[in-house]
Amino acid sequence: MRPVLVVQTDLLNQADHPFTWVLPCTTRLTGDNLLRVCLPRGIAGNAADCEVMIDQSRSIDNRRFRRLLGALPRAIRAEVKHKLTLLGEI
Repeated sequence: MRPVLVVQTDLLNQADHPFTWVLPCTTRLTGDNLLRVCLPRGIAGNAADCEVMIDQSRSIDNRRFRRLLGALPRAIRAEVKHKLTLLGEI
């Protein structure tokens, strides 16, 4: 399984929900834009430079998780949150 960034609220975790909301990552780099956030190699245990795909959110079955890579720095988490908020504006 490819790396994903978990963005789910703890409210669903506490409800023992069987799925988790994630943003997939890709190594097909497009550069900084509204729909991507750069994750340099090793920043959260990722083996290669990759980008979080902001517009590709999905839910995956919790049984698909294999291992924890690590936490993101605060600045990257803030950028992801900001871009998700922008895409959600109506």
